[in-house]
Amino acid sequence: MPGHEGTSRTGPEDYSIQGQASRIHQFVQSIGLDKTPFHLVGTSMGGNVAGVYAASYPSDLCSLTLVCPAGLVYPTESEFISRLRKLEENNEQESIPLIPSTLKELDAMLKLCCHNPPNLPRQVLRGLLANRIPNNDFYKEGQSSCFSTSVSLSFL
Repeated sequence: MPGHEGTSRTGPEDYSIQGQASRIHQFVQSIGLDKTPFHLVGTSMGGNVAGVYAASYPSDLCSLTLVCPAGLVYPTESEFISRLRKLEENNEQESIPLIPSTLKELDAMLKLCCHNPPNLPRQVLRGLLANRIPNNDFYKEGQSSCFSTSVSLSFL
C-alpha cells in the first residue's frame, strides 16, 4: 500500500483511509478491473481501506473479506480495542502502543495485539524494531489520518 515500508511518500495527508481507497479505485479503473465485480480482501489498516472502498464503490465488488480491520466500528467492541481505549484514556505514557521505539514497547505491543504473543528471540525482536524505527515519525504523523475514518459495518 502506498506510504508503507519501501514505497514513496509525499506527506501524511495523502494517506488517509479515504485517500487510500480513492487511490485503489484509480488503480482499479486504470487496469479495467471495474468492468466486472471483483473480490476485495483487506488486512489490518488495509481492512479499513477495503471497508471504505466497499462503502464508496459498492458496484465494483462482488464480495469483501476484512481480516482484523483496524479502525472500523463494530457493534460490540473487541478486547483489543477496549485495551487501546484504556491506554488512551489513562494517557500515562507518551509513547503510542502500536508504534514501539524500544524492545520494552515492542514486547508491550505484542502482548496488546496477540492473544498468545510469540516467543521470539531477542535478535529477531531487535531486527523487527530496527525495521520499524526509521518509519516511526511518519507513522506518528499519519496516525490521526489513518484512524480518523471510522465506518460502520452495517452496510455489509
